[in-house]
Amino acid sequence: MLLSEDAMDNIKSKYIDYKDIIGEFGEERIQERLVYFMDAIMTFVKEYNTEEEPKLYLNVTVLRNMILDYFSDVLRLKSFHKITKINNIKRVSYEMQWFLREKPIQILSDDVEAQYANEKFAFQYIMHELVRGQLNRTLDEDSIKKTKAFAESLFYHLKFRDCDAKNLELMMIAYKAGSVFNQQDNNGEVSADYSGLED
Repeated sequence: MLLSEDAMDNIKSKYIDYKDIIGEFGEERIQERLVYFMDAIMTFVKEYNTEEEPKLYLNVTVLRNMILDYFSDVLRLKSFHKITKINNIKRVSYEMQWFLREKPIQILSDDVEAQYANEKFAFQYIMHELVRGQLNRTLDEDSIKKTKAFAESLFYHLKFRDCDAKNLELMMIAYKAGSVFNQQDNNGEVSADYSGLED
């Protein structure tokens, strides 16, 4: 689903550095990221909604602004640090910073389960990134306990603490570092997968 002309005009009027964003990332890439999030959020929302009682609603305008705020931030970050790419952890951190600030998932119900819908989506998004490439690992009881404690702390943080990109990035790096010390390859050497999409 591509943005309409009216939507694009609105974007251009809001973002002074819009030409710079397009020049760096390309309009198609920005729209692809919007569609990616729309699909992911709609799948998430369907778990809560029924025909009789819709509890959640995706506000596409808010989501669009979130995507552009993310790319605008990344543009400034790359310019300041003189880098051409940001790593996957930084990408997720900045995406979720803006997601949690702007909250594109709108709550239509006073159902307690829907109360923290944006935080639940962010939690699932972050955890997916953290365990990517490790789903076939067998965890012992102690590792399961530690992972569960981390997940509970992360969700609490997303609900009640300051979720700027730096905090989220440090939390994700710490988790990955812990995974390195707990993971061994067939030769007994510690290893970890830091690969992924980059912006």
